[in-house]
Amino acid sequence: MDEIKFPDTSITLIAVNRKKQGLNNETDGLNIQLVPTMIFYKNGVETGRIIETPVNSLKEDIYNILTK
Repeated sequence: MDEIKFPDTSITLIAVNRKKQGLNNETDGLNIQLVPTMIFYKNGVETGRIIETPVNSLKEDIYNILTK
């Protein structure tokens, strides 16, 4: 994150229960079936997901999504 100067203030974490629902229904319509699921957005548009395990490494997958 530091390498691409991505601000930590742009990160939102939402915890879900066993039914994969957020406290305030934040997950409605997000099609979360497995956890953990990381969803990345840019200007309100989904740009990528990491579901359960990364393809390469967590660092590399996040970097690839954030630098698209």
